[in-house]
Amino acid sequence: MMTYADLSLLERRLLMLWVAGLVFIYVFNTARSLQLKRGFLYSFHTAAAVAVFYYIYNILGRIDDAVLEGMESVYIIPISWLLAALLFFTVYSLYLIVAVNRWKKNNISGLSIKESFDSLPTALCFFLQSGVPRMTNKEMEKIVHELCGEELSDAGRFWLSLKYGERDGCIIAGNDPIYQLPDGRIFSFSLREMTVEKNKIYELIGNNITEEYRLNEELKEKRTEARWINERLRTLNKSITRITAEKEVLAAKIKIHNEFGNLLLYSKSYLAGKADIDRKKLLTMWRNNNRLFEEAGPEVWQSTYSSAVEDAERLGVKVVTNGQLPENALLKDILETAIKVQVNNTLRHAHGHTVYASYSIEGGKYVIVFENDGNAPTEEIREGGGIGNLRRMVERTGGSLVLSQEPQFSMKLEIPMEVQ
Repeated sequence: MMTYADLSLLERRLLMLWVAGLVFIYVFNTARSLQLKRGFLYSFHTAAAVAVFYYIYNILGRIDDAVLEGMESVYIIPISWLLAALLFFTVYSLYLIVAVNRWKKNNISGLSIKESFDSLPTALCFFLQSGVPRMTNKEMEKIVHELCGEELSDAGRFWLSLKYGERDGCIIAGNDPIYQLPDGRIFSFSLREMTVEKNKIYELIGNNITEEYRLNEELKEKRTEARWINERLRTLNKSITRITAEKEVLAAKIKIHNEFGNLLLYSKSYLAGKADIDRKKLLTMWRNNNRLFEEAGPEVWQSTYSSAVEDAERLGVKVVTNGQLPENALLKDILETAIKVQVNNTLRHAHGHTVYASYSIEGGKYVIVFENDGNAPTEEIREGGGIGNLRRMVERTGGSLVLSQEPQFSMKLEIPMEVQ
């Protein structure tokens, strides 16, 4: 019977290489079994196969050394037995590889959880109160490397650096910081605290909001453009109203001018002693012209306040004024805004039906006080867009705006008289 020692040197080396390959495959299967926690018996028999093949490899090595030295080896291994064993265990090792992969697909293990965790598009990191990371996925590791240029060793410190805007690319700092990475992606970060087995665990979450941020920026630009167009339309509307009013005033002035010219010609004829002049008609014409001059002044439709008052009445709020509000162009815009703000607050917060506006001059200033008949505020007054915008308009003139809520809500405007 042909034995291993009867083979040529090349054949012996190939068989030893085969045995070494089987050792490597069974070591791999043993490591995979332990990693997937398939059970003690499965891991034990693969480990035992590793030991057996390692022992066979050593025996083959000793036989080979003996043959090379021209000595007879004490180990006699029939080549047929050796080939049968190697073929069987080769097929079995391949079966084990397939079985491990199939088991991995059909069972949940720590490794499968980690692989799923790494495949998430959201960046995640769980860390202890001391800042030591316990589990971090690949997306978070990549972000940390791009922002810090190093591995994540203290997740707590990393979170604080994000929160206080200490890293490059900070767009918004705070409890929900937003950062732009060097590759252009934008992430929003948040921190969540939880308790696991009476231990505090912190979850750091990073969401990719690149597309949402881009759309939000586009929306802001469109809003700004829409606000600009709206302002242009409002200005155009005011210009149309003003031009229409000026046109009607001009027509009225032309009419008065013509009538006054006729009156002067008629009076000249009367003074010249013409007999066909009716004295009573002349006196009537003078009275009518004098009445026109006495009644001269802005019409209701010429007042800026009329539109604000009419809008308030349509909403069910009556505006009562005490004193003649100034007709200064700049003050008109401010007071019209103030009336609208007060009407809005009266309806939404005070639930009233009347707004009172009193006007006076004190110490070289226009003083306008707004009140209403609604309920007094129960909480501290928070300045929203309306009051905030009004305050900016008033302060640009060098004036001031004071809010009071006791015993009733009031809004006091003080504006220098030299403002034109």
